[in-house]
Amino acid sequence: MATISQILQRITTTVKDSPPRNITPVTLRLLLSDIVNFLQDSVNQILLYNNFKPIHSWNGTKLKLQNPNGTYGPEVDLRGPLPNLGLVVGKNLFNPLSTSLTANKAVDTGGNGQIYDFANYISSEYMPVVAGDKYTFSGMATTKGLRFEDAARALVSGASLSGSAATTVTVPANAVWMIFTVKTTSESVIPATIQVEKSAVVTSFQPYQTVVTQIENSPIKASLLADNTSLAVVGNNPDSVMNKAGVQAVVAAGLPSFGLRMNPNLFNPANVQMNVAINLGGNGTIYNNFPNWISSEWMPVVAGEKYTFSNVVKQRGIRFENAARALVSGAVAVASGASTVTVPATAVWMCFAVKDDTEASIPATFQVEKGTSASSYNAYGTGQLHSINGNPLVPYYYRETTGLKFLIFGDSIATMWPQYIQMPYWGKVDSFATSSAWIKDKPGATVASESFSVQLQMAIDQAVSPDVIGIFLGTNDSFSSNIGTYETAMAKATLADLDRAGSLYESLRYHYWKISTQWPNAKVFHATPLQRADRTIDQMKTITDAIKRMAATYCVRVIDAEAESGIIRQFEVAAGAGRYLTDGVHPGTDGRKMLADYYMKRIIRGLV
Repeated sequence: MATISQILQRITTTVKDSPPRNITPVTLRLLLSDIVNFLQDSVNQILLYNNFKPIHSWNGTKLKLQNPNGTYGPEVDLRGPLPNLGLVVGKNLFNPLSTSLTANKAVDTGGNGQIYDFANYISSEYMPVVAGDKYTFSGMATTKGLRFEDAARALVSGASLSGSAATTVTVPANAVWMIFTVKTTSESVIPATIQVEKSAVVTSFQPYQTVVTQIENSPIKASLLADNTSLAVVGNNPDSVMNKAGVQAVVAAGLPSFGLRMNPNLFNPANVQMNVAINLGGNGTIYNNFPNWISSEWMPVVAGEKYTFSNVVKQRGIRFENAARALVSGAVAVASGASTVTVPATAVWMCFAVKDDTEASIPATFQVEKGTSASSYNAYGTGQLHSINGNPLVPYYYRETTGLKFLIFGDSIATMWPQYIQMPYWGKVDSFATSSAWIKDKPGATVASESFSVQLQMAIDQAVSPDVIGIFLGTNDSFSSNIGTYETAMAKATLADLDRAGSLYESLRYHYWKISTQWPNAKVFHATPLQRADRTIDQMKTITDAIKRMAATYCVRVIDAEAESGIIRQFEVAAGAGRYLTDGVHPGTDGRKMLADYYMKRIIRGLV
């Protein structure tokens, strides 16, 4: 493998002498330079978390990739040569934080391309371009100038960029570089929404960004939904060299260049110490070989931090130790309510009791979170590394959904899970979902939008212009027996002839027909109702059959949630909490995450 300096030299030479097509070399060069500089200067401070769960011993600063099937790829040592990074550039090619911006330079606004030394002006970096490509400039705020140069750095031509509207320019023959003014003397800062896109069409503003998609040809799945996949970890074995060095690195420097998203619940019930008890009086004494007692793993902590314990059921002892593994002090988590403890000075490890010898198991909702308040229960989940040196890791759906507008129609279930769809990977999400909504016009609706036809008309009236439409309706139609027939629905000549209240088939046809007319280019998806505890599969069959048959007529893509989502009627409880449903109908937190992930994957499959 080439050395860091060789890779940088190769990239710099390529960008300077022969800009490759279909990538943005400036962005690639800058990103790699930033990463290399960071790794060279601060590599000993890198500490990556997966809720303190070890996967490998410490023998260098390493990345270890988890594949979608749960296996792990090869380790990559970051103290050696720079790993092969797969990068994707965001649509906005202008980086306002670039160190290569040209100070005190201005390009003539008249379109002749002349460049001048003008105090208090700033121009962009020189960006490689290819003759014939089109670029659209927006958010310039004031009229600004653009200059094209050839390989010899001589002027080819110029253009004027509007301050009030988007400007699309075509790269002229022989041009290989462009530069443009980004700040005039009358502006105190560079306008915040300047955007340069390699396109002939302007789209909504998106900040400059690059994303890391793979390392050493192994894909990164930075799960922002339910997968809980991690890039790399630091272990939790108190005696390992890795943790001793790692804890000190956190105390000294924190995590300056890695963005982490941690599950709020830090207690992993699968990683505990058997037959270990901690004194209930708060003195921190630890007792080994106590049959049927269980204590947590050793968790790295930092002096002054606060941790809140909730749902512990019984009073629990807590022990803090220093780097030499000696007792610092103890504390107690009370049986009811929440208890907040502060990590004492010199403490770097924490352990706490989670079960005594009178309990059959660890309390199911035992939770420990960083901070001073208790949140609603979250099952333990792995930590997620979502950025490197400010550059986000790409979620699995990034390329397919970036910039697209998503319109949602649905019932109470659909009102819950869209919060797990991460922005800005969708350009915009409009949801008209309403609790208790029906596909048919609902008799005696408390809120008008409990009828699909009202949600649809609201979207039309608000001039929503979706690229993708998701329909998550049908479960509440099981309260009515008026299904109708496909043949009768198809025999109706106009929208007005269709009986939206009296026939499910006719209501489905009405909505699919109207959507196809209003948004002919949108991709439309309809999810079948989930399995529910108070209805058998046979009882729901007439609804799912109607959706599937009418959807096929209008090229609506069916998401077969009933058969594929993972929610199984046998494991749910009518009017009570089951595996994924809180009351036999509505998903809890885990169910919502699972559904969001499932729906996203099915929608992406239908987009490509």
